[in-house]
Amino acid sequence: MTGIISNLVSAPNVPEPELPHFEDSVMFAGGRLSLDFVNTFCMRRGAPVEFLWSAEALEKWLRSFASFTGKDLGPLDSPIHEELFTRALDLRTAIRNLVLGAIQNQEPSPKALRTLNQVIRANPTYPRLTQKGLVLTATATARTETERWLTEIAIDAADLLTNGDLKLVRQCEASTCIRVFYDTTKNHKRRWCVEKCGSRVKSAAYYERKKGVREFSEER
Repeated sequence: MTGIISNLVSAPNVPEPELPHFEDSVMFAGGRLSLDFVNTFCMRRGAPVEFLWSAEALEKWLRSFASFTGKDLGPLDSPIHEELFTRALDLRTAIRNLVLGAIQNQEPSPKALRTLNQVIRANPTYPRLTQKGLVLTATATARTETERWLTEIAIDAADLLTNGDLKLVRQCEASTCIRVFYDTTKNHKRRWCVEKCGSRVKSAAYYERKKGVREFSEER
């Protein structure tokens, strides 16, 4: 699987899906903001699929994520310019490399670490207190609020890699899937990014068993 992933990271001419179904909960099954972001580049039916093929697609993904999860990513009504879009894709590659390194118990890539740190350093975030009656609420804010979503993704990745239980960061066990997730199930036995992947594997195993029985019967 590692070879497949490394090839996909730089794979040219990745087909664009006709319509990204960002509202589908399958898109947000990673359990963490940073992992869902990584999973915007994945595989379907054995072929690589790029969901963020344009800045407009990224804008739609961000709005859908915020709507689906309720997480505050800052204002999302400003168009994403080309340079920011490129930085976002570079960050996605860096997080993917760091996450896969953690899964495979490898030393983190210095280049990936630099990319992650540069994003966090470029637009620092800090808590801002707001008052409603006697209640104070702390909300995140950033020097450049319209780009806070990018910093939020980077901070989530940093928190996952330093404070998360890395034994629970996993890659889907389906042979044609490269999606990653954080296993928050009670028994920590999750094997698939979504049930569809598990169903395909189970169906294929059932078919092979039936095929073996049939061939054995024919030989007799």
